[in-house]
Amino acid sequence: MKMATDLKTRVLDNDGYEETTRQEVRDLRNNVFDQWVTLSLLGPTPVTVSGSKVRDSALDVLSQMDVTRDLAYQLNHGPHEDADSAEDAAEVYEDSLRALDELAFSLIERVDEFAAVASAALDEDGTGNRELSARGA
Repeated sequence: MKMATDLKTRVLDNDGYEETTRQEVRDLRNNVFDQWVTLSLLGPTPVTVSGSKVRDSALDVLSQMDVTRDLAYQLNHGPHEDADSAEDAAEVYEDSLRALDELAFSLIERVDEFAAVASAALDEDGTGNRELSARGA
């Protein structure tokens, strides 16, 4: 889930997450799938369910990053027959940025929910409590 947390940080820092390269998005997407396999094999059911929401949300963000990048390219390099078509292209790009922001903030919520579920799962099996008990002793 580190990849999702990194995306979350990029969103909070407004770090140009809509300006990724195709290869970066491909690498991030592969990372999502790799981490999902590990989580689905090792995690208890509540963690796996919450993790699947993070996975789906991260994939939505990555797909929208691709769309937004392509629209930015069309806006900056595409043929615009007149001022109206350039204005339309700018509006479509801005709509795509808004959609990307909405998806990214949804990812933030999913990561936070996942963190709470994973923390609760640790406490339920005593792992978190043992560490606290050792400090208090």
